[in-house]
Amino acid sequence: TVLQATFVALTFAQAKETLFDGFYGNILSSPWFQEYHSCLDHVERRHGEKELYQLNDTFVNYRHRRLMIYPAGPDKRILRGRTRFGAAIDELGWFPNDAAADKNIKMNANEVCTALENSLATVAQAANLRLTEGFFDVPPSYFMNISSPSSVRDKIMELVRMSKHSNHILGIHKPTWEMNPTLPRDCPFIEKKYKADPIAAER
Repeated sequence: TVLQATFVALTFAQAKETLFDGFYGNILSSPWFQEYHSCLDHVERRHGEKELYQLNDTFVNYRHRRLMIYPAGPDKRILRGRTRFGAAIDELGWFPNDAAADKNIKMNANEVCTALENSLATVAQAANLRLTEGFFDVPPSYFMNISSPSSVRDKIMELVRMSKHSNHILGIHKPTWEMNPTLPRDCPFIEKKYKADPIAAER
């Protein structure tokens, strides 16, 4: 089975630009991965192996490890049926999350989350079994979501509330100036937002 990691956003382009491109850039600039790829290149040349790995701006594929990482649009039908070790959603708080969203194939916070979460279950259970057998350095599957909120009822705020009563969900809810030290609370950009619309700025 090929284990996959999928970056999702409101559009494929957004998933690529805001999530995958940063991940891809880190792999290209990482000294560890540079050495690793050199080793794989050496094996390919010496033993005649073909394409042990593929790196491009739309997917990363380590064929010899059967790992594939890529961006995708938010279509619940396409996201289902994979076995994943990782998933991430950008701006989850802006996906529709009301009764009307139930009929929406693509813009549906619950369905997109469910499709990705279910696809992580196989790896999560395999990791749990290894842990109960006494193995400690076992990577679980990861589901990472980041978003500004759109309302108290949006999906990211729902997950934040769930994290308060969970031993396996880490929820971090902080204002911009605590997450981004280059934008302190009293900077002109944030001050301007508060003067224009304090409620929206506080959200």
